[in-house]
Amino acid sequence: MQYPESLLIEVESGIMIREVQEQIAGYMRDPPGVPTVSAFLAGSNGDKLCRVLVAKPQSKQMQQMQQMLISKLGGLVNRRVYYMPFSRSLKLDAASAATVCDLLRECTRNGGILLVQPEHILSFQLMALECFITGREAVGRQLLAPDVQSMLNSARDIVDESDENFSVSFELIYTMGSQCAIEFSPDRWTLVQQVLDAVRLLAPQLWKALPDAVEYLPGALAGSFPRVRILREEGAKLLLESLADHVCAHGLHGLQISRQPAAIRKAVRRYITTFELTAVEVAAVEDSVFWTEATSSPLLLLRGFIAGGVLAFIFGQKRWRVNYGLTTAPRTPPTKLAVPYRAKDMPSPRSEFSHPDVVLFLTSLSYYYGGLDDDDLFNALSHVLNSDQADIEYMAWVQDAPTLPLAFRQLQGINLKDKSQCINEVFPCLRSGKSVIDYFLSHVVFPKEMKEFPKKLSSSGWDMGQSKKAYGGAVTGFSGTNDARDLLPVDVAHLDLQEQKHTNALVLEHILQPSNGVI
Repeated sequence: MQYPESLLIEVESGIMIREVQEQIAGYMRDPPGVPTVSAFLAGSNGDKLCRVLVAKPQSKQMQQMQQMLISKLGGLVNRRVYYMPFSRSLKLDAASAATVCDLLRECTRNGGILLVQPEHILSFQLMALECFITGREAVGRQLLAPDVQSMLNSARDIVDESDENFSVSFELIYTMGSQCAIEFSPDRWTLVQQVLDAVRLLAPQLWKALPDAVEYLPGALAGSFPRVRILREEGAKLLLESLADHVCAHGLHGLQISRQPAAIRKAVRRYITTFELTAVEVAAVEDSVFWTEATSSPLLLLRGFIAGGVLAFIFGQKRWRVNYGLTTAPRTPPTKLAVPYRAKDMPSPRSEFSHPDVVLFLTSLSYYYGGLDDDDLFNALSHVLNSDQADIEYMAWVQDAPTLPLAFRQLQGINLKDKSQCINEVFPCLRSGKSVIDYFLSHVVFPKEMKEFPKKLSSSGWDMGQSKKAYGGAVTGFSGTNDARDLLPVDVAHLDLQEQKHTNALVLEHILQPSNGVI
């Protein structure tokens, strides 16, 4: 019998493997275009490492997949399931690194199954490089031992939900060096807040012009930021063009372009709205008198926001409390910045957005939509009371809080020691005010949280899809949908089985049937 393990699984589980299942298993055992490689249970001869990669959302901390593999493979099939969580939080010395490598050797020798998550594999790769860079050569030599690298290069990988695990947006970053403030701070987040001011002003007009392409929901209170979302490409185009016109006509703080000649304003508009520019178009701005040390950074940032697609990405592809939001559970390290969400109201416990401008925009929108809590408002008021321009700052708050009682429209009327009065009478009027939130973010959150590192090591989902043909290994992935087939790693080829084409997004199709409802 060619594959006796299949018979043992049938006997122990009381099932019969259907023909279509065996057909799919055959493609996974011997992928087309790859020399005959080991079967799924590749370690039968102890010559190859077999790894099963499962993303954390599917496995619920790996427990479900681990229990399933043990129940199916730990009996008559007699395969041990190994689990090796690996992350940067591990403080390895040479001895512990050797123990980790010995575990890989044991798994290969015994024909076991190594259950891992994508971040475990990428972290193993990055830690080896980091050890050599930081002077821990003894640990690095253990992780990069020739036999260990040979095992990893010739491994047989089975990837669940491959469209997610192979996504280039899945990135693991090892930061190196000491934290420092991001470039062009604090003017960088001030510019973001001014751009969002312009979006708040333009949003009603955009919605009236293209109601099917722009979603617009006014804020519950006067002075709050409206809910804005781009539904179609023409909505994004109109938003960016309107924003560019607004900037060139009225200027921004630190970018007084409205006083410049029409020729310069026209050149600047093209500079910030067109992604691919000619040398002449670039020179028309960067060689002009308007291009100075003070204006170059704002212009480059605006070019990134508009021509670079940052705003289209923020308002078109990200939904509050679905794709991003604030943390709702204890997190290490704690943060007040917006973080990625895995699903509705499910923040990722460790992931972060890597692009600083995306972080600034999404954090601002998270607070605009959700408002400040009582602790945030106490912190903001304490800070403004100790500032040199307390009355001026507070008057800006009052303008965004028209329902604020008359007794509290002067800063002298606020008594922070009377917490009951603040929470019940003052804070409900200030909670969603844009100027209040902007002050809190600019003086409390961003100066502390918006930091960057001088160097970093990074890897992405594409690194797990690199070819292993030269080493006799192979990578096989599967997913219930094929919409991401054009975004797979270069070395990964999509295989559409004719018999299985009807199953594409079949579960989603059943869920969305009109007969289904929510009880």
